[in-house]
Amino acid sequence: MKKIENLYHEIEYLQKKILSNIQPEVIASKDFTNAENWHSSNDDLAFEQQGEAVMATNSSDKYIYFSYLETNLLFSRYPMHIIETVPGEKFEFQFDIEMIGKQECKIAIIEYGNKKQLKSTLVDPNKKNHLKVGQETTRLRIALRVPSKSVITIKGCEFVRTFDAAKVTKNATTVSEVRAGLKAIKKTSDLRVACIFDEFTRTCYDKEVNLITFTPENWQEVLEREQPHILMVESAWHGNHKAWEYKIGRYANQDRSALLGLLEWCKQNDVPTIFWNKEDPIHYDKFIDTAKLFNYIYTTDADMIPKYKKAAGHENVFAQSFAVQPEMHNPIKLYKKRIDKMCFAGSYYANRHEDRRRDMDQILDVTQQYGLAIYDRNFDRHSPDFQFPERFLPSVLGSLAYNDMDIAYKGYKYMLNINSIKESPTMFSRRVFEGLACGTPIISSYSKGIKRMFGDLVLIAETEDALREKIQEITTDDALYQQKSLEGIREVYHHHTYKHRLRMMLANMGITLDVLPKAVTVLSVVHSKADIEAVKANFDRQTYPNKKLVLFASMFDGVTDLMNVYNTEDVSMYAITYMNNYQKLQDVIATEYMSYMAGEHFYGEQYLADLFLATEYTKADVIGKKNIFEWENGVLQEDGAQEDYEFVSGMTYHKALMKTAIPMMGAVPVLLANMENDGSMAHYFRQGVSLFSADKFNFVAYGAEAPPNILTKVEI
Repeated sequence: MKKIENLYHEIEYLQKKILSNIQPEVIASKDFTNAENWHSSNDDLAFEQQGEAVMATNSSDKYIYFSYLETNLLFSRYPMHIIETVPGEKFEFQFDIEMIGKQECKIAIIEYGNKKQLKSTLVDPNKKNHLKVGQETTRLRIALRVPSKSVITIKGCEFVRTFDAAKVTKNATTVSEVRAGLKAIKKTSDLRVACIFDEFTRTCYDKEVNLITFTPENWQEVLEREQPHILMVESAWHGNHKAWEYKIGRYANQDRSALLGLLEWCKQNDVPTIFWNKEDPIHYDKFIDTAKLFNYIYTTDADMIPKYKKAAGHENVFAQSFAVQPEMHNPIKLYKKRIDKMCFAGSYYANRHEDRRRDMDQILDVTQQYGLAIYDRNFDRHSPDFQFPERFLPSVLGSLAYNDMDIAYKGYKYMLNINSIKESPTMFSRRVFEGLACGTPIISSYSKGIKRMFGDLVLIAETEDALREKIQEITTDDALYQQKSLEGIREVYHHHTYKHRLRMMLANMGITLDVLPKAVTVLSVVHSKADIEAVKANFDRQTYPNKKLVLFASMFDGVTDLMNVYNTEDVSMYAITYMNNYQKLQDVIATEYMSYMAGEHFYGEQYLADLFLATEYTKADVIGKKNIFEWENGVLQEDGAQEDYEFVSGMTYHKALMKTAIPMMGAVPVLLANMENDGSMAHYFRQGVSLFSADKFNFVAYGAEAPPNILTKVEI
């Protein structure tokens, strides 16, 4: 029987090899971009050929599937058009799709065998993907999931077979090639990271790199196929959906053979290995035996570094705190208005951590009078050791799944944090980073690390009187509340995202990534020297570095001389009549983003920087301000209250950052006139362009002449 089984494997192997040689291309790009090969039975999805691309528009409020080759949307039906595969075959593919809309398009790959549907996989466009089909799979089908209110353009695809020679000639990619591949990395999204992570860390890093997960049984097959740049393992309790449970920490009678084999493979293939103990200092002993086997060690507690160096016998030991994932931890609103209460999401320990329990009792006692909401991590345990004291039980609302933590982070006006570890310079709860990223002021018990890292951004009180004073201040002073909120977002997004952590780890390997801020062109139409100076003052005030100013001038006295003065590396000036020679504004503007500034307004120094900060957590086409301050008749007024940190249906040009690629309507002179007049962009929203309103600060409409004491109220 064994010989027959081996014979089947050899036949399968030869099939794959032959197919990869004689028919490596599974789908030709010219076929994929032919509208005649696409089908939809839904009238809300319109599509047409656009040159060498297919454009599809979903006008409905629901996503619609768009089928390649097959003329039905019954995915349980066996496909008539043959996209053939051998069981266990591997493919590499990338679908090039342009997208206008709030949500991402997804590609569905459906596997069939024995005349039935076996499996469906959803993948993202515009990135390299890999697929190994199941052992029963003989046919594939492709469909696109087109989001609601969106326009997609199918521009091409590459879908090829990959023959895994590593099964026969092990380590087909040489050590030098792996190392060279790591050295050639230009951005973190290019990284292939083999990992053993628990859920939180996996979810956060999955949006930054190409994560490669595996089990103790298939790690070698997966790594030889995927050729990772690095291996990263954390102090995992469950590890890759429990596949590595009890195999990372120290346990009695544990089998470490898979972990040791994995590390030996990495050594032989020159794949750097990283261990991160996110449980220090409490669980140092639990994970030290594993940590010291790795090339690089990271600890949440900087005070543990000397101990690690001694145990590991090398100097590659560094501190690494928690961080935030912008797609998950951001100030985008859950509700129109936050619940005016203090929120705590975590655990209560009645039988340990005495200092923490004392601090928690004090903070909860004081905050109860301001309105308190508690989400108990151990709500379902029904153990007196984990139960909140009876006086707090009316405030306990249940527990929150990790996917629902947004409710605690940004559903309430204030967030509470209590520390078990007080004296570490770097170790404290991830909720502090995540809450600040959501724009929520945090009231916390003492922590050396929080104080060192965030200063007074987090409200820390060491006595009950100080606690009452700080709470009274933050709950009654709206200006202070708004300042803490915005400064917290800035601090975390500028220094504490998982992208920052990745760059630091690469730098410690001697690999420095060039990080160039996104480029923006600031536009303005000017009619006098005074106009130029007013716009230039707003432009020069901006702290954002990668910017250019383009002035479009009408004909006025002295304009020719001014054109000579204002044509520098950062400033260009054109006669507006010259724009009649251009069909599209994109022919004039080369940067990824553009923004219009008018001289009559006040643009604070963080205006552009804060709008660009929002590009980290939203893919909106336009980011601007619907909630603004306005200087009118000597009075500072607020317009559009509560329309901040949310997607909106309209916005105007004078307070917006726009992707240059947006299909702008009208000839260039007409478009510039519309911009100069601060026209509405609502018509773009109706065409599927997404508009996001960020914070209300650092802009005053008609505030160029407002007195400094007024502007300081707006400029944070």
